Amino acid sequence: MAMGNNVYFMSAVGFKPPHKGHIEMISKAVQKAKSQGAGFSIFTGRKERDEINLEQSLKLLKILLQDQGIEYGNGPGEVRIV
Repeated sequence: MAMGNNVYFMSAVGFKPPHKGHIEMISKAVQKAKSQGAGFSIFTGRKERDEINLEQSLKLLKILLQDQGIEYGNGPGEVRIV
């Protein structure tokens, strides 16, 4: 979504648990965001699902993203989790 001179890329998902499809989606979105000088924000729910809580989900997500060379942060091509 573009607003003025700013470009925003974001997604709202559960990640309980994170899986290959999530990682592929994030990777493509990060590439697109980076090509436009933007970062990618992920909004995830806090509610536990299938006995997986937010802390466990984020820990696994970080491992999977690091494996793909995707970094956390607010800069272009980086992922921010809200």
